Amino acid sequence: MEIKTQEDLEKAIFKSANKLIIGEDEEVTAIIIDDELDPIKCTFNYDGCVELDTTDYTHLSLSFENLKMLQKLLLKAEKYFDSKHNEND
Repeated sequence: MEIKTQEDLEKAIFKSANKLIIGEDEEVTAIIIDDELDPIKCTFNYDGCVELDTTDYTHLSLSFENLKMLQKLLLKAEKYFDSKHNEND
């Protein structure tokens, strides 16, 4: 794989980055890679927000692209939760 962009580098290092992950317990998470190439676990709780796990870091460095990706993942998570909610109606 030829690495031309930051996103190519992220995909080469962290294959599951920038994808919504639905756990067995229905926990909805994702991993984003910040501007310093640190993986950050993101949790979605059907409240229109993203919870970032910063336990292992003193700071995060989020680029404009990171913020756009978080928004995209949040919208996907909300659609997933909406569909699960509608199944239960």
